[in-house]
Amino acid sequence: MKTALRACLLASLVSASAFAAQSTESVQQHLNDLIRQNGLDKPPTPTDDDLIAPLVLPPGDDDLITPLVPPPVEPAPLVFTEPQLRADYDRQYPGLKDASASEARLDAALSEFSAWRGRVRAMKLDAKFKAEIFEGWSLIAKAVEASVNRASTRCSAGEAVQLRTMVTWLAWIEKNQALSPYFAGKVEAMERKAENCGTYELEFDSRITWGHGASDHVRAVVPFKMYSAAPRLRPWGKAQAQYVQHTPEPDECGMAVVKLEAQEMWVMNVQLNTHVNRSAPTHLDPVLFIVEPFVEKTIKMLCPLYNGHTSTDNQWFFDDMHDDEKVRFFNPATEGLAITDFTLEGGELTKRYRRTIEGNVEDTVFILHHKPVR
Repeated sequence: MKTALRACLLASLVSASAFAAQSTESVQQHLNDLIRQNGLDKPPTPTDDDLIAPLVLPPGDDDLITPLVPPPVEPAPLVFTEPQLRADYDRQYPGLKDASASEARLDAALSEFSAWRGRVRAMKLDAKFKAEIFEGWSLIAKAVEASVNRASTRCSAGEAVQLRTMVTWLAWIEKNQALSPYFAGKVEAMERKAENCGTYELEFDSRITWGHGASDHVRAVVPFKMYSAAPRLRPWGKAQAQYVQHTPEPDECGMAVVKLEAQEMWVMNVQLNTHVNRSAPTHLDPVLFIVEPFVEKTIKMLCPLYNGHTSTDNQWFFDDMHDDEKVRFFNPATEGLAITDFTLEGGELTKRYRRTIEGNVEDTVFILHHKPVR
């Protein structure tokens, strides 16, 4: 060590100077020469050997209770060999053959085969499994067609909820265009069956009492299809409404109804929720978009003071009662309502309103009568 060497030389020189016959100047010159020769004229540089512990500790996980930045964990790559994939396909093949038997078996077969297909693609072994890929998708397509046919039969027998199964599969086919060759010549028939299943009739009946005893009764029956394969202009259904009755407010002069008129009621379109468990359906969950009918009444004043004066207005409080359900359509540009939360009453999808808002009393019902085309 340089520090120890410096001390040793200095001690030796001092001791020698005490007994040598040289002058003080000679001793000092000799000392300076030794210092320069041994490189001791420069300040010492500390090294690890000069320290109890290094000045700068090397970084490492051992110096920390928890690493500041956890190292990324690299997942082990999944490797599937050709023999493994072939064995997997052979194992699931009975399920593929049996997929046409029920919705649950189709769902299970599709899930397992899709996972197997993904592994084949990941291993870049498509060329090795062309026959199995074609066979698997062909069996799935056959099962999907069987599911739609089964749903159509049940729908015709009164199970309106089966429309959900049919629409779900048709949407799946449309989304997976790569599989269209497996459904060649079949989709049109499936769409027609779904349209026949989704034929409905909306019954609308509304009574609203307002003011000091005045009331209005309006009703309409609108046929429409809940599903259509081809794009169609809105409204999907329309029919002339009926202004059944208007009761004027009590008045000492007396009033009589001269004329009641109502325009069409429109079913703009319907949205169906298909993201559900098809294996155990309960009922359809539609969102019904409608435009209520415009109504107009002409009233005649009976007392002589007014000399038979008549007045016409379109005041009907239905629009005010449903202010929280208003939506706007852009084709055509008009305002309507979104009716939701239908429940089953006597097997029919029904939405009822029995309420009082700001003194106005409403008793309104929307009933969707299922009218499947057989």
